[in-house]
Amino acid sequence: MPKGAVQLSPELEAQLREEKDAMIAQLVGMGYPTDKARRGLRRSGWDVSAAVERIENGDVQEAANTKYETIRGRIQRQKIVF
Repeated sequence: MPKGAVQLSPELEAQLREEKDAMIAQLVGMGYPTDKARRGLRRSGWDVSAAVERIENGDVQEAANTKYETIRGRIQRQKIVF
């Protein structure tokens, strides 16, 4: 577990997962792809309105592009110190 992380009870974890799944389903019901809905929600702190705004503004890329950009970004952020 990461430093400073809070251990949640299994019941609370299940409840949070259900709430997040419901938010994703809400965006999918509005016509957004599941991967974009999930990504938009994560990047907006699980705020549905903010996620819609991010998706509409193009702040949420398709999965393939995002995976490539994520890997590229990680490589660029790594600093090698000798």
